Amino acid sequence: MSFGVEVELFHPPRHGMPKEVKGLLTSQGLRLEGAPDVTVLLKVGSCPAATASLEGDVIKMVAVAEEFQEMGLAAQAVSRLIEWARPKGLGHFFIYTKPSEADKFATLGFTEIARSDGAVLLEMGRPNRDDFAASLGALRDEVGVLESGAVVMNANPFTKGHRYLAKIAASMSEHLFVVVVRADRSSFPFEDRFEMVKLGLSDLPNVTVLDSGPYAVSSATFPTYFLRDPSKEELITIETRLDADLFGRLFVPSLGVRRRFVGTEPYCPVTAAYNRAMMEVLPRYGVEVVEIPRLELSGRPVSASLVRSAMAEGRLEDLKELLPETTLSYLLSERGRLLFERVAAAKGGH
Repeated sequence: MSFGVEVELFHPPRHGMPKEVKGLLTSQGLRLEGAPDVTVLLKVGSCPAATASLEGDVIKMVAVAEEFQEMGLAAQAVSRLIEWARPKGLGHFFIYTKPSEADKFATLGFTEIARSDGAVLLEMGRPNRDDFAASLGALRDEVGVLESGAVVMNANPFTKGHRYLAKIAASMSEHLFVVVVRADRSSFPFEDRFEMVKLGLSDLPNVTVLDSGPYAVSSATFPTYFLRDPSKEELITIETRLDADLFGRLFVPSLGVRRRFVGTEPYCPVTAAYNRAMMEVLPRYGVEVVEIPRLELSGRPVSASLVRSAMAEGRLEDLKELLPETTLSYLLSERGRLLFERVAAAKGGH
């Protein structure tokens, strides 16, 4: 209890979300979303006054009741979350919010790092965007290039299609940086995806594989609680433009990127929308987006989803056709057997 404000902490995965929190969110046009690790509820007297939640390193669902808007309760709620998180080793936090709310979070000490028409991404703490940019700059200096090309991939898992795209892109670049998305809601954990990409491209002398760190917006991390009844198309548009803007602000200047290479996407609407977003956003940062026709084998485009289906159904001959030898060997290793079981359990899920 401080200044008449009572603070309560909840752990929704264990205890469920208090109805007072749901009421606060609804009153501010926000929605309950995800599975927060911790939620703080501030009360003034017996009245629910403010709330905020933390899921991983993302602070979300910050809401203050209208009658308490001038009491600085948003800052108090966020501070309580940070106090809870720091002893657990968390020192860096993100907030996604609508553009009209960005200034409010800036006054709490957050810094904007990306923006699209429907969302803004801000961060607080260390290591931050500047630290990551410095590490990218050091990598570029080590490689010794002024200008470069880039490919960003999830590689879930790394296929002949990924290899084909990177090889063509490398042939068109003085140096190619291949960025592997860290966000982990894939069938294959990041460490395995990263290793498969490194193994699969190790023979290309002008290619460097690197970790995206937390600086890639994906459906694994992008919250939607502040969007009012968004359509799937609207969500994809906002998310992909936000990610393209983040890439333009961070990776482009740090690595000297002048071309970003993508595969054509005739089937997956999310990837196709992402390609469109890059073509709209990245030229503002001096980057040409180059589409490479997708590799086709036996009359069908090679895709990671085909590989996951073949793994789930034990079709080894299909895997031999779709995967480079390096990925196949990895998947047939002792470690790979665990991945086979994981994919089979997910039935080839995303």
